[in-house]
Amino acid sequence: KTAGISLTPASAASRCDPRMKLSAIALAQWWAPLLLAGAITLLLLPLVKWIARRFEIVAAPATSDLAGAAKLASVPVLGGAAIIAAFMITLVLLGNLPAWLALGTLGLFALGLVDDIVALKPAQKLIWQIVVVTTLVMLYRYPSHPTLTPWPLVDSLIVVVWLLGTTNAY
Repeated sequence: KTAGISLTPASAASRCDPRMKLSAIALAQWWAPLLLAGAITLLLLPLVKWIARRFEIVAAPATSDLAGAAKLASVPVLGGAAIIAAFMITLVLLGNLPAWLALGTLGLFALGLVDDIVALKPAQKLIWQIVVVTTLVMLYRYPSHPTLTPWPLVDSLIVVVWLLGTTNAY
């Protein structure tokens, strides 16, 4: 509270109509963590860029006839490390980082880091992604998780395909 005014979205929303209350809660639950993770990412990017350049974890610039004689600089490739670190830090700060999510995120992050450093072939990367994601799905046996079908194996397959698809969507 500041000068008798509460800055929490829920109390501000309680003075408004019910639709505004939902919007304020949605803001607090979804947008605030997103903005926090974005801010942490922006703070971490210079450090990650320095580390990538220091240890020469960079992508060579593509050369083409259009580039001519211009000297192109190499590009640091550890940007994903800043994003993953910000994601994990945000969830830890909010007290909402389940073990299965931490393990899956760290597994895929480690794979991405290895790929940044040694440039895995696409088939190698996909095989390791399948291993990490399948392990995650096998470990995640939470009793009240939502089901998509009456068959747990089909549910697991859908989750594996979804995670692989979102991991490779860029």
